[in-house]
Amino acid sequence: MFVFVLIYLVAIFTLGWWILPETLPYAPRPFRVNQVVRTYGKLIVNPQVIGSASYNWISYLGAVVSLSLFPFLMQHELGLTAAEYGTIMIIPSAGLMMGSVSLNILNRFFSNSWILFLAIVISALSGIWLLATEMTVFNLLLHLPC
Repeated sequence: MFVFVLIYLVAIFTLGWWILPETLPYAPRPFRVNQVVRTYGKLIVNPQVIGSASYNWISYLGAVVSLSLFPFLMQHELGLTAAEYGTIMIIPSAGLMMGSVSLNILNRFFSNSWILFLAIVISALSGIWLLATEMTVFNLLLHLPC
């Protein structure tokens, strides 16, 4: 499997580097490490970038932890088959989509810091729910979209 991924990445790199034409409207500039470090330094202290990135960090961390544990928990601990697991995982996917839409709506009415606080509270409540309740398919599915 990993060999096919490697072949795919090499093919895409080859296509992009040697076959596709350059589309910059100006002459390419030389790569300068100092300029890149300075630009990233400006981004690190920019509150808008930190706010947006924090939303992604929190949701990404929750998704990675949940999705890496879910197959084990649902198939081995709860006895679901792979087909049942695949069918059930449609529900959290819909929850993630609704969360993205909700975030776009909330951004109109609340500040970034308030939405970030809300995300942390929802994630914490989700974890407390998992610790305080019995491990069932319902409780695991309730946790993931949060």
